[in-house]
This record gives sequence, C-alpha cells and structure tokens, in this order.
Amino acid sequence: MLIWSRWSSFAKPGYLNITTEPDDPLALAGDVVGRQIPESCEPVGCAHRIKKWLSDCETGHQNCRNPLVISEKTPFQPRESHVLEDPLHHLSLPPRLIDVGGISSATLRLKETDGLYGRYCALSYSWGRSKSFRTHRATYQDRIRGFRLEDLPTTIRDAAYLTYNLGFQYLWVDALHIIQDDRDDWAKNSAIMDEIYGFATLTIAASVCEDKWQPLFRKRTQAESIQISSPCSNDSSRYGTMTLSHSDGLFDDIVKASPLACRAWTLQESALSLRVVYFTKQRVFWECQQSVLAEDGSIFDKSLRSRIFLPPLDRKPTLQLKLVRWQSVVDDYAPRRLFAASDKLPALAGLARQFQQITGATYVAGLWREGLPLDLLWTVNANLITQTGHRVKSWRAPSWSWASIDGAVRSDGYQNLVLTSSSGPPVEQLEILDIDISPREGANPFGEITRATLHVRGKVQRLSRALKRQRPYSKRGRLTKVSRSYPTEPPSGEITFDDEVLDGAVVPVDFLCLLVDRRKFDSGHYGSAFIAVEEVENGHFKRLGAGYIDGDSFFASECLQALTLI
Repeated sequence: MLIWSRWSSFAKPGYLNITTEPDDPLALAGDVVGRQIPESCEPVGCAHRIKKWLSDCETGHQNCRNPLVISEKTPFQPRESHVLEDPLHHLSLPPRLIDVGGISSATLRLKETDGLYGRYCALSYSWGRSKSFRTHRATYQDRIRGFRLEDLPTTIRDAAYLTYNLGFQYLWVDALHIIQDDRDDWAKNSAIMDEIYGFATLTIAASVCEDKWQPLFRKRTQAESIQISSPCSNDSSRYGTMTLSHSDGLFDDIVKASPLACRAWTLQESALSLRVVYFTKQRVFWECQQSVLAEDGSIFDKSLRSRIFLPPLDRKPTLQLKLVRWQSVVDDYAPRRLFAASDKLPALAGLARQFQQITGATYVAGLWREGLPLDLLWTVNANLITQTGHRVKSWRAPSWSWASIDGAVRSDGYQNLVLTSSSGPPVEQLEILDIDISPREGANPFGEITRATLHVRGKVQRLSRALKRQRPYSKRGRLTKVSRSYPTEPPSGEITFDDEVLDGAVVPVDFLCLLVDRRKFDSGHYGSAFIAVEEVENGHFKRLGAGYIDGDSFFASECLQALTLI
C-alpha cells in the first residue's frame, strides 16, 4: 500500500505492509489479506508455499501451460512429431544437469542426460569474484562420478535442497554444467540459454545473494512495525490485531534493486523463464506469465512487471513498437556487470534469438537492421553521475553499436528527439548500403563477433570545436556550440560523446558530423540528428558520439559521401 510520496523525482515513495495472523478475526472476516510470515526463510515452509503456487499455476493458468518463452513465439515442438498435451513433461532435458536425487546421502552428481525427457529447475544467481567450484575439463569426470553436497557454494547448495523438496530430480547451474575452459562447449551452451531457462519448469532467482556463498534460506530483514487493534467489518463487537510495517516496496522495484539485477546474464534468465521464484531480503515472490504473488499474500499488478515482448491486448504490435521494446531491454541490460567483458553480446543472445523469431528482423551487433539508421543515434547515459559509460579497450563490438560501451546507455538517444518533434517523414536520412557481421567461428549469430562493418552513404560536415562543460552532469563533456564558417551566429546544437571528455581534454580536430535524420518539425523549424565520426584508417571511420543541431543550413550541401563505419 502506497502511504506517502515526496514531491521529488529522486525521492522514493513510502509503502506499508498490512498483515495479520491466519486465524485472526480480521483474517477470517476478509478485512486483512496480508499474512505475517516467519522471521526466517526456512527450506520446508518455503518449499510448501512454492509447491502451492506451482500447483495453482499448472492447473489454473492457461498462459503458463506451454513453455512459450515470448508471446507469439512459434509453439514448442518436441523431438517426436506427435503433439503432446503437456510438453513440459516430455521436454528433452539440457545436455547436463545436477541430479539431486542423492541429496539424502549428501551426494550429488553431474548427469549427462543423453536425450532424456523430464522436468527440471534452473538457478539464476550471482557468481561473485570467486572462481571456485566450477567445472573444467580436468574436473569433469569427478563431477560425473559425484561430489559432496557440503562442497557446493551456499547458494547452489540451498537451491539443490529446494529443488529436491519441490519434488524435482534435476537442477541447472551454469558454472557446473558448462565446461568453463572448453570454448566450444561454452559457445554451444550459451547459444541455447533461451531454451534452458525457457523450458525449465521453475527458475530459482537468488535475488538477495551478492555472490554464490550467501544463503537463500536466512533470517529476514525485519522492518519497523506497530500493532493496531481493529473491529471486524462483519461484527463490530469482535476485534482483531493487524500489524503495520514498513514495506520493501513494489515487486518490480525490489527485484530491480537486488544484487542479482546487477548481473548481465540474469536479465534474460528471468525474462525467458516460464516461472520464477525470487528470494529477496524480506519476502519470497512468485512470478509466472499470469500473476505476481508474495508469500505474505500480496498480489501485484502484472503490468508493473514489464514483460519484454507482451503485446497490447487490443491490437497486434507493429515491428516499430517491438523495436522500441528492444530499446528498453538494452537500457536495462547495458549497465549490468559482466564476469568477462567479451560476454556483452552472448549474455543477451537468448533474448535476441527469441526477438528474431517473433519479428523476422535481422540482428546486427546488438541492433536490428530494420531499426536503422535511427537506432545509430543511441547515447551514453550522461544523466547518470555514477554510471556514465565508456568504450571498452578490447574490441567486442563495432563503435556504432551500444555493445561497445561499458555502462548505461539511452537506446533512443537523439532518435527520440526527432520522432517526438515531428509527425511527418524525414526530409532525408542516412542510407544503409550494406552490413557485414562475422560471428566468432561462425557459430551463434547472436553471440560473439569478430568483425562488423556498416557501409553507409549520407551528408557530412566537418565540425570545429567549442567545448563547454555542462552542470550538473560534470562527468560528461558536451559540445554545446557547433560552427563552420558562418557570416552570422552559427546554429546551436550538442554532442554527447561516447567517452568522457574532461576539463582541458582535446576533442579530435578532424571529426565529421554524419547526418542520420533531418526533419521539418511540427513547430515549423528544421532539426538534424547526426553521429560524430573520425577516420581511423583507409577510409574506415569510428563513431565518437551522437548529436543534434537546429536549423536547415548545416547540412545544406547536396554532396553525399560513402563511408565505412567500424
């Protein structure tokens, strides 16, 4: 329940939980829906609650009966050709899983499934900095023969206990099932993450754990509370007791603020899962395709959790609308941390593959061919003081893709400015001539790449420098006045650079403004959005940033130039 909200975009609103005991008169009268929960999250009680949620979901939720990762995805087809009424029970398992059947003897083992069918749970968790207890070529046979439960990191051990108590035999854990020093095995498994998490009966999300050595089952964070006596609505002579306590907030806010949401891989793990149970500081949450529930009885509006590809109920979404939703995915994903910098594209590959299946769009290094050229106008998020982005030193994506940046980005960037200011078509746009993408070893087209070039033709103008710092975004350099040789006051504009521009830093003298989109705005004046580029070698250009300029004269030249962006 929302209780107060400060008049500030930076202040968090306040929420209260209202709960009572299950046998309290207020509960029996239906006056208080929330229920008090134990001070500690215990394995048996937690498993009992999750079993109830799972049973209700499997028997009563039509949207959750099939392992459809995304709305409009081609229906799942098992290996056999006949159609199964319940495909989850007959789904071929991932190549390897932890067999938790021996947990009573404190011994587990890595099992090669060899095409077996069945159900399993998957774990979504934070690795932390420790590299202990992972599967390598040297330890693979040891994992097959079996290992002690007590040797597992705490998060994984608790997930194994929960899987067993829920009645499942198998658990997926990436660090154990993927041979970490076998590049081919890693590439093969990382390419099917959408299937691994999308076809799991349940995903266990260790939201509260900062690394794999922290427990799922723990003493909960206790909020300040007071108890109030209140009469029942159906009998004013009967009184019950309700507890008012400071709430940790709404489901979406809690999950996004958790340590797990800081890890890049976990975005697609939760987004692709059919059902997820989240372990947070105060409560355990359940999310499926139809509902969001908390163990204290709270029910959350599904719309609060923006399902990435969920279409509007009243109409079929256009490709453009879907591309906008992809931008929201990127904005959520970009600031998240990676264990290896080269994972930037692989950690999003499952979502990209599913998006391609439902749209037919062509994936190009984190962008979509159908969204170009406007999608080139992304920017680093200069509004975030602590999460400003910068281009990585080791190549993993072309400079024209947001995937070359570590840190927060705005996918719509200057695209949003030109689209919202004009209801008409562009006067002129950058022409995309060709795109050449080389996946690493020709494997997963949505994963790592080794080369990417974008061949374009458009108008360019050389830009002289007039650097000015802007506050309060003191970590970003902005070019706030641009000029060539004008007899009068030059047009005004700005550039947001991809890398930080500090006081006294030198912006390259020879950089070009490459026109991406020029429009006549509804207000009557013209505006142009562009990307700033510099030549690096043999006619190849690197992106430096994106910007916008007022007026119709800056790109007045009729001369078009062909460029290759790398």
